[in-house]
Amino acid sequence: MNDEQIDKLQDKLYKDLLNYVIEKKKHLRNNPQIDIIDSFPLIERTIYYMENSDAMITQAIAYYDEADICTSHAVNVAIFSLAIAMEMDLAYEELVELGAAGLMHDIGVAKIPARIIQKDEEELTEKEVFYFKQHSKLGYKAIEKFNTRLQTIADIIYQHHERLDGSGYPEGLENGELTKEGKILSLVDVYECIIHPRKHRDALVPLKNVQSLLNKSGRAFDPAIVTTLYNTLTVFPENVFVKLNSGEIGKVVQKNHDNPKHPKIKILYSSEGERIAPRILDLAKSESKEIYQSVPRPESH
Repeated sequence: MNDEQIDKLQDKLYKDLLNYVIEKKKHLRNNPQIDIIDSFPLIERTIYYMENSDAMITQAIAYYDEADICTSHAVNVAIFSLAIAMEMDLAYEELVELGAAGLMHDIGVAKIPARIIQKDEEELTEKEVFYFKQHSKLGYKAIEKFNTRLQTIADIIYQHHERLDGSGYPEGLENGELTKEGKILSLVDVYECIIHPRKHRDALVPLKNVQSLLNKSGRAFDPAIVTTLYNTLTVFPENVFVKLNSGEIGKVVQKNHDNPKHPKIKILYSSEGERIAPRILDLAKSESKEIYQSVPRPESH
């Protein structure tokens, strides 16, 4: 099997994951419980590809659906969580359970009225905010009650908004009460939102905001997991588009593990926004140029 065939299979798998999330959300809107055991083969295929290639991570970084950001968010969270867990050498069964939990972590949102989901965050009343914060508990109940085999996955889903210092929700659980998988998912859930656009902003969050997330290590997030995320996905993952302080726009083509804030960039657009002949710039060796912020793919403008 050549690289092109493998790429097509991985593209199909990513679409299968998207469709799986969509179908399960539809089912839960009209039913009290949901069976997600059939997600295991999808997660096992994902693990297989991720063991042999970074293509699934690249896909997760590059893809988001502005029409249904929650669906692509769920798939990307599953992939990023697996990347970190694999780096931490979790057992295969734990990988499958974490991948399934990542894929379904926001499934409880299907039980939240559309009038609440469609509002911007600042428009929500205090009561609506409280109700929305029950989505992890709603997802837990829908999965846990279906099959005792899914208990571990339900627990991980329940914890994905909890924080080490007890500042999370819905229970305000603290470090010793959280599972390792729950800690991974809680960090990745935030990271995925940071690196992809939301309707209240055009560009991706600048470097200082990503650093703010990493600086919460030891308080909100587990330091070992933060370090693993930093080393595995980095502040600026490969294939993310960035704007330099010079105004030029390029794509990250190679991570610098010794200096994550200064990767190698393929410069594609001039400071005037004109397409130029690509050239590689190693920011670790540049005295004057640095990344100003991440941006959406220029073609999307």
